[in-house]
Amino acid sequence: MPVADVLEAVQDHIDRAGDYDLYRDYEEGRHKYPYASTAFVNSFAWILKAARANACYTVRSNFTDLVQIEAWSGAGAKQAQTLADTTDLDMVIDLAVSESWRCGDAYILAWPGKDGTRRPWYHRADQAGFRVDPEDPSTIEVAWKIWVDAGGRGRVNLYYADRLERWATLGVIRVGKDQPITWDGAKQENAWGPYDDDGEPEIQPHDFGRVPWIHVPFDPQTQGGRGRSILRDVVPLQDGLNHAVHAVVVNTEQYAAPLRALLGYVAAKELDPTTGRQKQVEFKMDPTRKSIYAFEGESNQLVQLDPPASENILSVKRDWHSDIANTVGVPVSDVVPDLGNIPSGAALRVLAARRTATVRSYTRAIRGRIGDLMGMLGVPDALPEFIDPAPTDDTEQWALAEIRDRLGFPLGENLRAMGWDQEDIDLVLGAVSSEEVAVGRAARVAYEQGQSTTALSDASDVKSRADAMGVLIRAGVDPEDAAEKAGLDVDFTGAVPTSLRLPEAEAGRLEAT
Repeated sequence: MPVADVLEAVQDHIDRAGDYDLYRDYEEGRHKYPYASTAFVNSFAWILKAARANACYTVRSNFTDLVQIEAWSGAGAKQAQTLADTTDLDMVIDLAVSESWRCGDAYILAWPGKDGTRRPWYHRADQAGFRVDPEDPSTIEVAWKIWVDAGGRGRVNLYYADRLERWATLGVIRVGKDQPITWDGAKQENAWGPYDDDGEPEIQPHDFGRVPWIHVPFDPQTQGGRGRSILRDVVPLQDGLNHAVHAVVVNTEQYAAPLRALLGYVAAKELDPTTGRQKQVEFKMDPTRKSIYAFEGESNQLVQLDPPASENILSVKRDWHSDIANTVGVPVSDVVPDLGNIPSGAALRVLAARRTATVRSYTRAIRGRIGDLMGMLGVPDALPEFIDPAPTDDTEQWALAEIRDRLGFPLGENLRAMGWDQEDIDLVLGAVSSEEVAVGRAARVAYEQGQSTTALSDASDVKSRADAMGVLIRAGVDPEDAAEKAGLDVDFTGAVPTSLRLPEAEAGRLEAT
């Protein structure tokens, strides 16, 4: 087994892991504070850790919360839904989506579990990598998983289209659990050897017919290329926001103790024993030990210093929040909610147009890759259908439904566009069909009794009269009076409308229970 691909995996990990760690640290609040001096960090470390306004998580979740699978399509849709309901498929996909926006890349491996059943396995951006086929960048030529095991040895698994190769370092690259990893010592061929210490073979053939991984990138710049983090332009803005927050807190802390200024101070003088000359007495103060400035000398006039106003700093803080929101393309209210000014409906869709376009582009890009994953899991021809990232509210849905109805859209399609379940749509369509039959029958009776001079072609007029009669009845008018007002001569049998009756078989079961 040639070791060249192992060395490529190690170098790829060394080159990329630092950026991945940075984005993960910033989302989790472990910020770097590049503006802070060593003395500042030593004096105010507790502020740096506690008084943070972390916008990175909010930015990432603002996008990933809109990436949700609501259904599956294709011949394998039902089987895909069963798989999602009985395994952790949904969680794996959600983890991969969040990681790809956070770090730019995420990976899912299809591989048998301990019971031999194929299942999906989520991997972080820094735990895997790949090389594409140079003649077909849409195809992965080899993928790898890279990690350090419990014994401190470096491990690399190489996945090809027909086999898995397992490798391990011959020596330890991490001495203790909390010690740094020294991958640089694993960049030579003689540092590696095949791994079979667990009793499993070092080479394991498989029948996937392809490399059993999918790469889930966000915003790749080339076909088959790596992605880019949504936080890449947020990190420097987060540093600016942190500086504004810390300035407010530090000012408050510095002026929490009484600080005094001395006016008209004349320094005391004393003889310098080494020169025999007079010198001014220097007053030295250690701010870590003293909270009041006291001076020795004549004309001791002390005044209280006023603390600095924080309005300007708070304004800068709001500006940083606005810059973060504008940079990534989300409404400012989603980064810093303002209860008095939260947009909704059409206004929200306008403000979030960039976010909506970005989410739709992302779901289009990963839809086929998730379909490939389902094929490797034994569910061919199954594609995910994602929720609309810019949904309409109920009022807007009904308004759009009225417009579609006037344009002649079928009722079933109209209800589907409003988000109705197919089962409910079928019930409504069945009720409408029964109503149309009843109206047609009433029109025929009216025609035969000579109450109408037109045949069934005017059934729509009868339907309109029946609708009007129904409105009157629901308003409390006596049914016979309502029929007379609507111009209908019909007999009321007292029976339940057929559209509300259960089929006989179902009715029997209902009575039995």
